[in-house]
Amino acid sequence: MPVNDQHPEYHCALPRYNLIRAIINNDAKCYLRSPDKEDMCRNEQYKEDAVLVNFTSFTLEALVGLVFSKKLKLSLPPELDYLFEDATGSGINIWQFSQSAVSELIQIGRYGLLLDYNNENGRAYIKPYCAESIINWKTGLVNGTVQPWLIVLTETVVLDYNDIFCQETTIQYRVLVMDNGIYTQQIFDAGLEPLGDRIVPLDFEGNPFTYIPFVFLGSDDNDAKVDKEPMYDMAILNRSHYQDSADYQESIWLNGQPYLVINVGESSAEEFAAANPSGVAYGSRRGLVLPNGGSASLLQANPNQLVAQAMNDKLDQAQKIGARMIEKAEGSRETAEAARLRASSQTSSLSTISYNASWGIEKALKILCQFMGANETSVYYKLNDQFYEEVADGNVMNSYTAWFDRGIVSADEIRDYGRRVGVINKDSLDTDIELNVDLTTDPLADAYIDNGNNTERRTITAPASPDENGGYTGQGY
Repeated sequence: MPVNDQHPEYHCALPRYNLIRAIINNDAKCYLRSPDKEDMCRNEQYKEDAVLVNFTSFTLEALVGLVFSKKLKLSLPPELDYLFEDATGSGINIWQFSQSAVSELIQIGRYGLLLDYNNENGRAYIKPYCAESIINWKTGLVNGTVQPWLIVLTETVVLDYNDIFCQETTIQYRVLVMDNGIYTQQIFDAGLEPLGDRIVPLDFEGNPFTYIPFVFLGSDDNDAKVDKEPMYDMAILNRSHYQDSADYQESIWLNGQPYLVINVGESSAEEFAAANPSGVAYGSRRGLVLPNGGSASLLQANPNQLVAQAMNDKLDQAQKIGARMIEKAEGSRETAEAARLRASSQTSSLSTISYNASWGIEKALKILCQFMGANETSVYYKLNDQFYEEVADGNVMNSYTAWFDRGIVSADEIRDYGRRVGVINKDSLDTDIELNVDLTTDPLADAYIDNGNNTERRTITAPASPDENGGYTGQGY
């Protein structure tokens, strides 16, 4: 089989990928029909007049915004600090890369990360690959676990690097394969001929990898198989809405203007033409000569309600799928609980995507540590997966207080709940809260004395009654 052979799952999914991309990129004219195969001008005008209301793209932006509405939690060893400025080797920082990864998973449900080393600057980078670029793969037992032992990637490269003005591009194929338990790479050109020999990438200590340093991200699972495309249903609906728009716009153009209908009465057509030598024109400053028994009237088409209603129905369906950007604001205000229940399926899918992205990217960062000789235990990466704020519940807060009095929960757990429901400032640290609490009203309370960089906790004890001189001799005063 040739190097450009496609995996069956990839071959089946590619038309779905193409539809989603075409809608989101506002380049979907190829999905509009040709109303008259004999009239090319009409076909072109039909497609030009169609209006693509891109609620698929609006929804994508809203969902990505939900994931990044809270800060990315990230910790890296010093050897990987350069990722804050450039995570991909192309000037894309870790924040921008993270947004791209989440966007791809919401759209297509599939993304790939190749971890590779750049010999020119001595740094390892994350090289992302969209779903369309991962054309083939095979899995099997590798060192006792089921892993990919073959991955074929397509890459777009400039055709002539020697010409600084050249914009022409071509395709090359990067083949990642396990050979006798060792990870190797080889590149083939568009003619399927190898470009150089097969190479063996090495880790920081000069050892070859015993697995392919490639991480799959998916909307369901982070494995090699193709997952569902979360935006596919929305894209189908958007395509149909776009097609209805083309019919509606042509209907307006063909039938929107009124027709002048003239009854020439007892005269002939020649007599009518002679009476109106400048032709027929109508309006407030025009006149029309009619013969005996003649009449004139305007014929106007009724509104085309069928297509317009179909378009409105599709907008309502889009709301149910997840297009909150076009949601009606009419009626009574929804409670937070009702909103959570109504959107449970969508947020569940988005939470899964956020979790998969967090797990996969953290794994990729740990592999980079092997290239750079860094401690992978200091790597931490976590995206937001909570898209609805909890609401403070008085019963829960009372229960927490009772549990605290009985020693069931700690003060830290109560404060964590308070931060989640907005009772306590999310940015407040426990030490800040304790230092700011007013303790002067209770002489038996704990006092905090600042000793330079450390904070010492000291208990103040007061006597039950004054001494004979009317003063207190208790410790701490």
